[in-house]
Amino acid sequence: MESDPDALAERLIESEQQLAALPELEQRAQRAEAQNTALRAELESTRVALNGVLSSPSWRLTAPLRRLRRVGRG
Repeated sequence: MESDPDALAERLIESEQQLAALPELEQRAQRAEAQNTALRAELESTRVALNGVLSSPSWRLTAPLRRLRRVGRG
């Protein structure tokens, strides 16, 4: 254990600074978590929409045309 008063005082100051930063860090973590949740919901919504398009009759009916276009560019 340190017995040097200056070293102890310095460690105390550092600890107090870290404690003072905690509320802001907690808020940032909460905002990041909320943003993460929103992005996951948006991703799921996009996946559902894409699956809807890819499984639609019009997408399946036009598949040969898209394939021909790819071959023509090819």
